[in-house]
Amino acid sequence: MEKKKSIGITLTGVVFLALDILITPVCMLMLMGLQAASSKNALMFLLVYIIITGIPIISLFSGIGLLLLKKWSRICAIVTATAMSLVFSGYGISALLDKKANAMNTFLFKFIFYSVCSIGALSFALIIFYLTRPKVKEQFNRPKSGVQ
Repeated sequence: MEKKKSIGITLTGVVFLALDILITPVCMLMLMGLQAASSKNALMFLLVYIIITGIPIISLFSGIGLLLLKKWSRICAIVTATAMSLVFSGYGISALLDKKANAMNTFLFKFIFYSVCSIGALSFALIIFYLTRPKVKEQFNRPKSGVQ
């Protein structure tokens, strides 16, 4: 029996590829900004550099693997979705706790910022939920060809 993927797996793979296309330029801009501050704390810069470059790379491989129904890609996608959910949640929580944020003084900016953080965290949480369903796991464990 051939592997047949559901539309949900295809959409999840496309989401990861789109994430890679959208997040890579943002990550590169963040790295350029961090290089200026790297002289103060080199270890922190190295850690952030690894995270910022790692998420797009893992996202790319996850998306391609999901589209090809590779066993490893489901776990890789769950790890990436967990990291991205934590990133969106972390940005939202840190902005809430930061009383000195001068740029966030308008209601519209706050509404958009918190909406994006909430939708991002919730979206990745739903991807994690979907990829851990038994029927989805089963699609990744099927043999490729007529071997049973």
